[in-house]
Amino acid sequence: MRRDAGFTLLELILVIALVGILSVLGSLGLSGVFQGYFLAEGNAELTQKGQLALMRLTKDLSYTVKSGITAGTDTAITVSVHIPDTAGGMSSETVSVELDPGNATRLLLNDDLLADGVTSFRLRYCNAMLSCTAAPSTDTRAIEITLGLTSQGITESFTTRVTPPGLAE
Repeated sequence: MRRDAGFTLLELILVIALVGILSVLGSLGLSGVFQGYFLAEGNAELTQKGQLALMRLTKDLSYTVKSGITAGTDTAITVSVHIPDTAGGMSSETVSVELDPGNATRLLLNDDLLADGVTSFRLRYCNAMLSCTAAPSTDTRAIEITLGLTSQGITESFTTRVTPPGLAE
């Protein structure tokens, strides 16, 4: 009686082909998982960048004094502010926000980089009835800021409204 041990060549080829097919299908599934991970990571980074820029603008513009908007357009603003200092007093400063004239994808706060990857930046000046225009007036009570950012193929828009107590006086 003859006893054959091992596998035939046909069986080995079929196993290798099946392992190859399963590997391809598995890698396709994993690539979707990795793409989702990197998309979520990029979206989180973009959201943090937008929130940080708007929080900084809100903080600085909230100290605007009455008649403190010295220059304002729909893409730039310069205001006079009173900022608390470490001694418990107030210091008078000027805050300016604008797109970088040399690179319109960078937003500058007092000539320092606040955000990059900017796709849009718009300022609107609102009166007490929250009717907003592109230019400030003596009736301005709030400043609406819209900031569009892009990173890794993701584009988001962020909007906030700053109501400086000094403008309501």
